Amino acid sequence: MLTGYPTGGGSRPVDRYRYVSPNPAHKKTPVGHYRAFDTTVSLYEHDYRAIVVHSSAHDKRRQKRILRLLDEKHKQLRGHVKQAADANFFCHADAQSVAEKLQIQAN
Repeated sequence: MLTGYPTGGGSRPVDRYRYVSPNPAHKKTPVGHYRAFDTTVSLYEHDYRAIVVHSSAHDKRRQKRILRLLDEKHKQLRGHVKQAADANFFCHADAQSVAEKLQIQAN
């Protein structure tokens, strides 16, 4: 978050690497841990105060999403490889062209 106040303002600084553990609304929700710190950034020749907040709960959600996407991609590639393995090739060039298509799909 960028504040609209230049760095020389009288705003109270955020403690560097301050950890906050809020109480969850209900027991099923995992507790997120937040870490915040402030710094200055320069945009268009003006210095601004930036407050950075890191959330452990966001990291867990993001990692689950990435793992799900990787699993879907893995299943797709296994299906393509199975189709290629079951096919009969009449020459080396046919097999080579299918292998190249698999490499393109893998990327």
